[in-house]
Amino acid sequence: GVRSGTTISQLTGNAEFLSLEANNFPQKNFIGTPTQNAEVDPILDPPVSKRWFSEVIIISISEHDYKIYVCPVEKCQFLGTIEGKLEKLHNRNDLKQISTIAIGEKYAALFKGNWHRAEIVSANMRTKSVRVSFCDYGNEGDIPLSDL
Repeated sequence: GVRSGTTISQLTGNAEFLSLEANNFPQKNFIGTPTQNAEVDPILDPPVSKRWFSEVIIISISEHDYKIYVCPVEKCQFLGTIEGKLEKLHNRNDLKQISTIAIGEKYAALFKGNWHRAEIVSANMRTKSVRVSFCDYGNEGDIPLSDL
C-alpha cells in the first residue's frame, strides 16, 4: 500500500520517482506492550504465573472434552494428605452412610479402592447410582450410592 504523503503525480510517473515518504503522517510507537479494552476483552489472571514455568503433574486427561487436569508439584502432597485422612476416617468407621443426597453437594466417594472428595453431578435413583466429579482430579465417574 502507499502511505500518506505520496502524491498522485508521483504515482503516475516513472517508478523511479515513486516516493513512499510518510510526511505529516502521525506515527505510533509500538515498542510498549499493547493493551486490550478491558470492557470488551476482560483479561483474567492465569492460574499459573506468566513469567515462570511451573512444574506440574498431569492428574487426569478427559477423553470426552479433551481437558487436561494438572496439579502443581508443590500441591501434590496435599492430595495425598486429603486421601490419607479420608482413608483413616473410613477405617475408623467415621464416614457416615448417606441416606439422602443433593446434587451439587460434596461427599467422600470411593474410586478404584481409594476415597476422594467428590461433588454429585447427577443421580439415577432407578440404578441407585450417582455421577460425581472428583474435585481434586477433574474426572467424572458413575458410582453406586453405596460408594458415597
